[in-house]
Amino acid sequence: MFKIKALYTDARLHSVKGGSTAWGAFVIGFAFAFGWTPCVGPVLTVILTFAAAQDSITKGVLLLAIYSMGLAVPFLFTALGVERFLKFYSRFRAHMHAIEVASGVLLVALGVLLVLGRFTIISNYLSFLNRFAL
Repeated sequence: MFKIKALYTDARLHSVKGGSTAWGAFVIGFAFAFGWTPCVGPVLTVILTFAAAQDSITKGVLLLAIYSMGLAVPFLFTALGVERFLKFYSRFRAHMHAIEVASGVLLVALGVLLVLGRFTIISNYLSFLNRFAL
């Protein structure tokens, strides 16, 4: 409906060719980690706390190893499937505006339900999913 220019800004560093050297890989990894710290930090804190409270070092190491695998496996799958995704995305890109508009309408509708205190309507419509609960 209306565009807020500040929300459409995008900074890309296509001209940076640092990833092919050890220093460049470090800088790119550092930038990535800096961006992910707010997401990973709280969960890592909880996992470290649980690991420290275990009866043995083996249990703590196991918790941290499983956390690390959970963090790494999606990146490995992404690396394996990135070429396929780029082919799909080149065909899908023509539909992006429609997806953006539909997503915006959905967010506004969810916001209205939340403000009106009627958010539980969604759980009523999705109650059929309870049969899949463990």
